[in-house]
Amino acid sequence: MKTNRSDTPHWVFLLAGGGIIIISVLAQLIEGTFWKIVADVTLNFGLAIIAVSVIDWIWRQIGGDPLLNAITELKNSTTLLSDLHGTGLKRVFINRSLASDYRRLLIEKMNNASEVDMLGIALRSGWASTTEFQEALKSRLINGKTRFRICVFDPDAEVTKQRSFEEDGKPTQRIAESASSTLRILSSIKNGFPKQNRTNLEIKVVAETGIYCSIVRVDELMLVTQYVLHLSGGNSETYIIEGRDSNYYKLFLEEFNAVWNRAVNWAK
Repeated sequence: MKTNRSDTPHWVFLLAGGGIIIISVLAQLIEGTFWKIVADVTLNFGLAIIAVSVIDWIWRQIGGDPLLNAITELKNSTTLLSDLHGTGLKRVFINRSLASDYRRLLIEKMNNASEVDMLGIALRSGWASTTEFQEALKSRLINGKTRFRICVFDPDAEVTKQRSFEEDGKPTQRIAESASSTLRILSSIKNGFPKQNRTNLEIKVVAETGIYCSIVRVDELMLVTQYVLHLSGGNSETYIIEGRDSNYYKLFLEEFNAVWNRAVNWAK
């Protein structure tokens, strides 16, 4: 951030300083204590003006005032930290692939979790298609102490076709096929358990509205991917959010519940 400085040319101050020094020289030619004092004061004042002008010119040539710039950057950083306080935002990644460590952490946390919510366009890559997730899901269904709510696009819905067109730039079946694969995997796992165990895994599909972000919540920890029009989820900005009382946690939990309440049970 640039600071406001006087636009008066340096040569004006140099001339002013030189003029004051000339006055000092002339005062020295006049006899008397008073004029001697005037000569000394004007000499020092003139030299000070010239020195400050030269130093300021050199300062600008090497990039301004480093200390002031550092203070300004610190002030901006402090403002940002103040804005982030209470949001629950822990990390920000330019795309989800950079958050792979947190994806693995969430799957590990599922083994001791009470609640798991998952919302996404398909939730196949990195989730349903991985052995780690499938084993964690099976383990918790056996244990019976974790509630899973999982929601993806309905493969047959028009909104799914529209999202494929937006991401791929042409009509494709890519998202429908990914969502179908996820639903087959989840249904197969669910149907492999006795009825009393199945109730802890709820599967829904979205057919009447868009899905604007992916939300994977394991108790107090969330991984949120903000979808953009022209990119797939894996290439989109991703947030790590922590804390049940934090503002972002509450915001995205409300978003999940809003979509969940509009979705329909997957019965195929």
